[in-house]
Parts: sequence; structure tokens; C-alpha cells
Amino acid sequence: MCQTGLLLLTKIIIISFTLLLLIIIICVCCNPNHKMTSLFPEDLADPWSDSSTPIPKVSSSVSVLPQPSLASPSQHINNIDDDNTNDYLQELIDQNEELSAITKSIKNISVPPIYQELYNDNIRSDGMVDFLAIESVFEKAGLNQISIENILNLITMNQQVDFTTVDITLWNVMIGLTALEQQKLGAGNFQNLEAHIYNLPDLVLEKPGSSSNPITGSVSGSVWSENPTILNDPGASQQSTGAKLRKTLMVDGQNIRREFNPNTNDVIDVSEIAEKEGLVFKHINYLVSHSIDLSASHPADAKKVVRRYSDFVWLYETLLKKYPFRMVPGLPPKRFSGPNTDPLFLERRKRGLSRFLNIVMKHPVLSKEAIVIMFLTIPAELSVWRKQTPLEILEEFEGKRISKRFIDSWDNNHENVWEDAENSLIGIQNNWAKITLLVERFEKRKQLYNTDNQKFIEVLGEFIKTTNKVYSVEPSDISPINVGIKSMSTHIKTSAALLKDESQLIEDGILKEFKEYNEYLTSLYGLFERRKRLGGNNIHEIKKKVEQSQGKLGQLKKKSDVKGSEVDNLVQTINNDKQLVIRQTNRDWLIKECVQQEFLMFQETQYKITKVFQEWVSDRLKYSELHSENWSQLADALQAMPANNM
Repeated sequence: MCQTGLLLLTKIIIISFTLLLLIIIICVCCNPNHKMTSLFPEDLADPWSDSSTPIPKVSSSVSVLPQPSLASPSQHINNIDDDNTNDYLQELIDQNEELSAITKSIKNISVPPIYQELYNDNIRSDGMVDFLAIESVFEKAGLNQISIENILNLITMNQQVDFTTVDITLWNVMIGLTALEQQKLGAGNFQNLEAHIYNLPDLVLEKPGSSSNPITGSVSGSVWSENPTILNDPGASQQSTGAKLRKTLMVDGQNIRREFNPNTNDVIDVSEIAEKEGLVFKHINYLVSHSIDLSASHPADAKKVVRRYSDFVWLYETLLKKYPFRMVPGLPPKRFSGPNTDPLFLERRKRGLSRFLNIVMKHPVLSKEAIVIMFLTIPAELSVWRKQTPLEILEEFEGKRISKRFIDSWDNNHENVWEDAENSLIGIQNNWAKITLLVERFEKRKQLYNTDNQKFIEVLGEFIKTTNKVYSVEPSDISPINVGIKSMSTHIKTSAALLKDESQLIEDGILKEFKEYNEYLTSLYGLFERRKRLGGNNIHEIKKKVEQSQGKLGQLKKKSDVKGSEVDNLVQTINNDKQLVIRQTNRDWLIKECVQQEFLMFQETQYKITKVFQEWVSDRLKYSELHSENWSQLADALQAMPANNM
């Protein structure tokens, strides 16, 4: 009886344990939130593959702003249920007060039909549109890169808010800004959109008859999506040189060059303030005056500011930090050795500072930089303002992605052209410096001629004081001779005035143009030097590391006793390295694009050569004719002087 009871108890325990094990297995299999670590996670995304599987975003504890990701737009909301997408989008919109206000205003109004048509062309199954669908709208609307960046920065708060999808309301805001910008450069802002909220402008697309989708036609080739094109070797040619490439570069080059004209008149004047400041070490202040309508936020009376030389140095260094691959002009030296009170040196430094600011304001990108505008408008002492307003200066490529159009149009021959230009720059700059020196010598000689003319006039005056006493035998002839000498003195005085005017014109006008052209040569050479020094990358080393890590991962998969965490860590390392390759490759392309833009812009400076020589010769001809007329009049006047009566 005891044995029977013990056997029954054992069976009950075994059955209970089996049932408990089955319950655990069923719970684990049915729980959708349960995660199991796989030793062989083949389903992890590969950033170098053609798959649309999103790339895990790499977090960084160093960068203040979020790093730009070149993965597909949907990756940022992979972990968000479709039912919560709208709430998530609204949270992003609410981070930008101005954007939140304008979306509320535009939500219940009637918009032009083109807005809805473009939205319908790109709507997804969930009723949303990819944020990057706007990229092709910008292109078809004919917006330039600066306008595009301004609109995107308005929406994303300078890349601080990372939108991936948009609803109909946010889409209408973006199209409205694009339409306003299309009508007038700089008009695409929230204030103008609010003002036109009940009369939104139509958007005109450049190719309304195109058979391809007006929005998604070019998005598929954008590097904002997971396009493997950007992962190609930056040194590899994407397309052979041909008619299509030349046409693309010609159009892009004309657009870039059209925005830059080095021969426009100067808009900034720098003058030295007589009173020096400082208790022990005296320093010079400069009055910076300009006639620029910078924006509606800067009143007309804010067109004169006082700046020190150190303020100019700060502006120069800031521009170099943000725009290392653009033609940033140089500054005149501070002159640490020797006295800083030399009038000639101070005059040259003042003109160099004026030249620096005017070249910056002629540059289509640097002139729109907020730091430059603040330098020209903030009435307070700049050093005090800088202490009160800490600034984070990031490279201009932060948050930018290269366009596929540029990659497709790239030809390796561009870099050969740059190299040839760089090798020739030193020679052409040396020769131009000699030309400028000779022109300056001409001006100095005219000053010496003018000095000699003044002495000549004085000597003539002394000469005629005693002629009557020496030639007293026939005083009737010496008197008209003295009259002729006085007439010669008058005309020489006129000649001296002409020389002075011509010398001043050369010094204040054409000589400045000669030196400005030299500054462009120096700026381009500095750009090439910085590209060598700052434009490098270690893409090939990282790729080699990725290959080694992938080999190690393959070996781990063959082992049965490997911990899942070890595999996960290695996979994460591989993905991080691949993301780093993507970012560095993107930056390398952006550097190429930037240098190409600057080099194309530099081509406009050849017309500066035309201008300086035409104006110089024209001025010399003008004064030569004035001198000739003056000497002709003198020759006629001297005809009345008595000759010998033999």
C-alpha cells in the first residue's frame, strides 16, 4: 500500500513538471515582446547592401548636434507602431514653436490644387509621405542650394529635429515655403507664409509634362536613401566624360558663377578712428560703415560699428573654421615687430581690412553667414558680446548630404585640373605681384614728379625777380619774356595738379583692384592647401577593419559555444564602422562639391584682369590727353615771347 502511494506521488510530480514546462514554452512563444539573442543574427541590416532594411543609428556622446544619417528615412520610426506615428510626428512639430503655429494656421484652409496633387503622388499606404520627397520638388522648382538649406533649416531647426515622414499639413507648409522662395529669393520663411496664409502662391514646376513622377522621380537616386552609390570609392569615376557630363557641369557652373561677381562695387568702408584706447598698450579702433540692407531685423541706423583688429582676426578664424574649403580672403598682418604707429603701415592695414570685408561680402555663401551679419550690425563691443553669447561653430557640412546628381556628374579629371591650377598659382601670383609693384612705382614716380614741379615753380618765381636788373639795356623785351615764364609757371602748376589727381586715383582706385585680384589668387591657393591638410579620411583603413571583423564573425558562427553577447557586440562594431565609412564618404563628396563650386566661381576673377587693365589704361589715356592739352596751351603761350632780332 505504501509502495503504491509512493509510485502514484512520483507520477503526479512528473506530470506536474511536464505541464509546467509546457506552460513556460507556450508563454515564451506567444509573447511578442520577448527577445531572444541569436548566435547567428543573419537578419541584421548591412549598410553596404542594396536592401531597404534600415541601418542601426550610431549614437555619439561627443557631438552636440545629431550626426547626419544616410540610411533610409523609415529607420528612425521602426520601433514606433503605425497607430502612434501621427502622435510622434506631432511631438516633433511641437519642438519648433513657429512651425507648430503655422501648421495650426494652415490646417483648415484651402490650398492650391498642386499642393494636394503632389501629396497624392507620393502618399504611402499609411497616409504619410516620406520627408525626403520634398527634395525633388526643390529641384523641379529651380531653387538654389542656399534657398533649399534655408527652408530645411526652418523645418528641422538646423537639423535638431529629425523628420522622416510628413502629413498633409506639414507637407503644405513645406510646399508653401518653396512657392514663396520661388517667387522671390529669401521670401520662403514662416513670417511670409503666415502673411499669405489665405492666398498661398502656386508652385511652378520646371518640367510639368514629364512622364516620370514629379516627386519620386529623383528621390530613388538620392543619397538620403540607402543608395550604394555613395559607398563607391570617392576616387572612382562615376561616369565617363561626355556630352551629358559637360552639359551638367556647364549648367551648374553657370548657376554658381551667376551668383558671384568680383567686379561689383565695394559696399563697405573701413576708416581709422583718431582717438586710441587702452591704458598701457594703445590700440586702434576702426569705424566699419556699409550700405547693405542685410535684413528687416536690422534697422537702418545699425550701419556703423566700431571694431578692433582682434575682432577682424576672430571673424577670419571663425570663417576658416566653418568654411575651410571655401575662398576665405586673408587679413593684413598685425606687425608684431617694430612700431605699430607707422602711418604708412597703418594706412595699408586699414585698406587690407576693407579689402577683406568687401571680398567676403561679394562671396555668395560667406556674405550670408550669420556671424558676418552680426559682425557688421551688433553695436556693442564685439569682445563683450562674444563672452555673453557663446557660439558653437560647426563645419558647414554638418547635417548635409551630397546629391546623387553631383556624384553622377563627377569626373576624376576635375582633380587634375585643380592640381594644374595649384601648381601654376605660385608663378602667376609672383608675376602679378611684380605687375602690382610696377604700377605702384608709377604712382610713386608721379608723386616725385609733382614734388619736382613744385620746386620748379618756386625756382621760376625766384628767377624772374632779378631778370629786369640783368637785362636793363633792352627792358622792352625782358618784360614779355617774364610774362611767358609766369605763364609757364601757371601751366606747370596745372600739370602738378593733374599728376596729383592721377596719383591719388591710382592709389585709391586701380591699385586697390590690382591687390584685390592678388587676394583672390591667395585665397584659392589657401583653399587647395587646406584641402590637402583637412580633407583627408581613413575610409580604406576602416573598410579593411570591417572585412577583418566580418571574417571574425564568420568564424564565430561556426562555433557552438559562443555567447550571444559576443556576436552582438561584434555585429554592432561592424555596423558602427560601416556608418563611419558612409559619413566620411559623404564628407569627401561634399568637399569635392565645395571645391568645385569655389573653383568655378574663381573663373569669374579672370574678368577682374580685364577690368584693372582697361581702367588703368583708360585713366592713363585720360590724363595723358589732359597733360597734352596743357602743354599745347603752354606752347601756344610761349610763342608770344620775343625771339632774337638778328
